[in-house]
Amino acid sequence: MSGIVGPRNTPPSPLFKMTVDTTQAGSASDTFVLNLQTGVTNMTVHWGDGNSDLITTYNQAELTHVYSVDGIYQLTLDGSFTGFLYQTGDKLKISSIDNWGTNTFSKMNYAFNGCSNMVLKATDEPDLLGCTNLSNMFSLCSSLDSEINFSTTSIVTNFTDFLRGCTSLNSNVTLNTDSATSFSSMFFGNTIFNSNVTFSNTSTIGSFFQMFMSCPVFNKPLTFDCSSLTTTYRMFLYAYDFNSKLNFTNTGNLSNAFQMLYSTSFDQDISTWDITSLTNATGMLQNSAFSITNYDLLLPAWDAYGTSNVPFHAGTAHYSAGAPTTAHDAMVARGWTITDGGTP
Repeated sequence: MSGIVGPRNTPPSPLFKMTVDTTQAGSASDTFVLNLQTGVTNMTVHWGDGNSDLITTYNQAELTHVYSVDGIYQLTLDGSFTGFLYQTGDKLKISSIDNWGTNTFSKMNYAFNGCSNMVLKATDEPDLLGCTNLSNMFSLCSSLDSEINFSTTSIVTNFTDFLRGCTSLNSNVTLNTDSATSFSSMFFGNTIFNSNVTFSNTSTIGSFFQMFMSCPVFNKPLTFDCSSLTTTYRMFLYAYDFNSKLNFTNTGNLSNAFQMLYSTSFDQDISTWDITSLTNATGMLQNSAFSITNYDLLLPAWDAYGTSNVPFHAGTAHYSAGAPTTAHDAMVARGWTITDGGTP
């Protein structure tokens, strides 16, 4: 029996692969230095020029490779290693991550920090099941523009500055955040980012500190369980276009909302937030578009919590006579310092 055999799916390579350009700034133009995190290392590096080295320590001399001709090469790492560390060194020589492979990474904080010429071409995802800290993993990767969909981040606690300064990024970000405690400055300074953010869990997050600060076009709704949240300090500062629903539940531990929505287009109902623990809302809605409609909802609802001595800025929002005025006056009598547009 004969026939035509159709195309078969090619299984992903188990090896880590990345492309480098030795002519970019860093070490000599014919050299590339592979910077690894400390820890157990046992792999063979194929340098893309027919040469290879067995690497058994994270700082082995052979991690500096001199090519006979400068140019573009694809490196292949076969074996186990903890991760990369590119705060300094040849970070500008990394052009792309081509394949993540099956290595289980255990240290990837600052892995590609400042790799401004790097893009992600890999169709697989990294195994990050050994990592608890991904702070600054892709910070200042200003050419990064592909979707981030990492399902193996379930034990990561720290996502601080994870995608900070990725000024070409405008693709969806999906993460397993089952253990996360900090999203501080996670998207800070991403000037064109306006894509969906999907997290598996936010109930353990304590900090949204400057999370979307200086993201001027970001305007996507967010649904977060805020059970552990204590600070939204400057979360959307200078996120000028932001005016989407903030479906924040269980906000009873939130204490610091300093300049949270300063200089935004925000005008949404946040009257359902539990402000039991709120102590600082200085500049919270300053220079925002907060309206009389939503301010009239907020004042009676927040007054009902009976909190005292809170500085609060509602922008230029007016409030109506009746229940909103009664609530406003009661809050002021309890020591609230409220800045707003007064009654119309």
